[in-house]
Amino acid sequence: MSSPTTWDNFVEALRPQWDSNAITKELLLITQDEELSIALWACLRSQSVSWLDQKIPAIGNRKPRDLLHSSGGIEELKWILMSNPWW
Repeated sequence: MSSPTTWDNFVEALRPQWDSNAITKELLLITQDEELSIALWACLRSQSVSWLDQKIPAIGNRKPRDLLHSSGGIEELKWILMSNPWW
């Protein structure tokens, strides 16, 4: 899926957009992953938490929240965040 270098560069580019607020705190609690939370916040802002519970066609109509429980699922989330041109 994503190479560590590509993901690291992606997150570092988005890191300045991070803001400590109620949504980002909730993202950290849900994902248990700072980098994933940074990417989610930067791409989706106030929609971040609700997006985790939407069925996403690009990942087989699964909910992103359900992918948080495995390393393969997290790799899929990284891929969708990095490859979506609409962010």
